[in-house]
Amino acid sequence: ACAGECVCARARVQAGARAQQVEARGVALERELERVRPVTNDLRAVACLCAWSCASVHGCVRACVHGGLGRAEGAVIGTIIVVGITQWFTEWGPWRIVLVGVLALLSVLYTRNGIFGLKMQLREIRQRRQALHRAGLTSRYAEFLPQQAPEIHDKSIIAGRTFERGLRERLRSWITPAMIEEHRKKPLGQHSDHLERVLNYFRQGPIPDKYAVYCEEPFASYRVVALSGMPGVPPRVVDDKVYPSLDEAYHAVFLRRVNDLRAS
Repeated sequence: ACAGECVCARARVQAGARAQQVEARGVALERELERVRPVTNDLRAVACLCAWSCASVHGCVRACVHGGLGRAEGAVIGTIIVVGITQWFTEWGPWRIVLVGVLALLSVLYTRNGIFGLKMQLREIRQRRQALHRAGLTSRYAEFLPQQAPEIHDKSIIAGRTFERGLRERLRSWITPAMIEEHRKKPLGQHSDHLERVLNYFRQGPIPDKYAVYCEEPFASYRVVALSGMPGVPPRVVDDKVYPSLDEAYHAVFLRRVNDLRAS
């Protein structure tokens, strides 16, 4: 009996010692956590701030790219586009970020100053095409160089080009202010010999880029257009001027053809 009581007393003493050790370790761990907690909170705040800053900078850059740099309205439009895509296409998940990136890439590659620079860019493209068209007219009626003749198998092309050049020079010499005034007074009907020859030459020109009169409202509104020469492709309006009568529109077409003849 005495031996059993001794064993139980020893077990209780050991259990108490272990409990004290565990309690001491817990107190030490709590003190360590109290010491580390401020540093952890600071690191967490810095991480959140960095993530927010990166996202904000990224969003600002994308907005400026879409809307255009250097303009306040461009940044507003770009922000609307980016926020609209990220909010409206939430079901797409990460793919909406890919969509924004693709739009930003296309904006960088094909636009000069975002959406607000498209109008000026399209206007420059149109002016460049008009300049190339005028240069094509100039080279279309120019004579071949002697070095080019051996490469042309159909010699009638050389003869036709030479005849065309001489004909255009003769027609240019016939065009005078008196002839232009005659056409202005009477665009249709019988004309003088030189004016009839010039008009016949203009009428036989190729269909692509040929000037014509487009009626918006009969007896009230007319425009000058250029034919495309391709089925299904509508003509393009050459300017914004509206002519109140058909005779004025005919004369405007005549003046444009005269200018092209003089330029070539």
